[in-house]
Parts: sequence; C-alpha cells; structure tokens
Amino acid sequence: MDIDSVKQYSVSLDKDSEPILRSYLLDYADTFRITRAEPWMEVHFFKINKFGTNDDPKLIAGQQTIRKDLFRKVASHKRYNDVYMGKRRQFIHQYYKLSVDLKKILNQETLGFGVESKTFYGYEDPTFYRGDQMLCSTVTLKGKIICNFSPSQVKLLMDKGLKLAPVR
Repeated sequence: MDIDSVKQYSVSLDKDSEPILRSYLLDYADTFRITRAEPWMEVHFFKINKFGTNDDPKLIAGQQTIRKDLFRKVASHKRYNDVYMGKRRQFIHQYYKLSVDLKKILNQETLGFGVESKTFYGYEDPTFYRGDQMLCSTVTLKGKIICNFSPSQVKLLMDKGLKLAPVR
C-alpha cells in the first residue's frame, strides 16, 4: 500500500456495512489491538459493585481465551485512532496476532464491541493493522470506525457495498 495515497474514511457500525468491513479486515489484517477499559462501578441500594478490575472473573476468563495470540502490551497516552489524550491519562493496549482461532472469535462479535463483550469484556476500541500500518480503529463510544485506505481498497470495498465517508 502506497502510504502517500492513503486517506482516512469513516464507517458507521450499521447492520449493512459492519459485516463487509469485518470480513475484509479479517482477511487483510495481521494484527489486532484492544485497549483496556477503565474499571467502572455501579451503585445499587447502598452497595457498590466494581467491574473491569484485575480480579474480575469475566475479565480473567476473556483474557484466558485469547492469551496465546498476545505478543505485546504497551502503555500509552494515546487512545482511539492514536489520539494523544494528555500526559495524565494512560491506556494499556494489547496486540494480538490474528490467528485462525482469534478470527473465528472476532467473526462472532461486532466491531463496535464494548466492555460487556463475552470474550473482550473490559476492553474497547478494537484496531486492526497490517504490518505497522493502522487499517481501522473503532471509536466504541461513537459507534464508528476510522479507516486508512488506499484508492484501490476504497474501490474494492465500495463495490462490495460498504459506505465510506471521507474524514476531513
């Protein structure tokens, strides 16, 4: 892919576009990144329940399912589409090799999975790479994906029915 011809596009996570994009990414990407969500809590009748902590059984179970494909953890001040969020905020990004097993799991998820996903509980903002090139990054809270595509990729995906909007 010629890096100079790559442009950013936005894709909505609707029922028509999401399966087309997911299929393409699972075929073309070789690396998958997820970001550890910040722990959250719920208050019910004077009882505080904490979720997404290191000892949360759902988080541990999800990590066990995909840990064999983990190859790197990185602490960063960047989030989403590698946007700097300030020096006081730090995010843990985990990088996984897109193995056949992980592709099967991802094919059963939506690309906009949130912290309540079974396998990816406690994680958000899935991002796909080919080599060092970021292909697509999900902004979970906004329900959209930002993609970096060349003109040939855009044509291929639009011919399959994917709706892309250029990012300004």
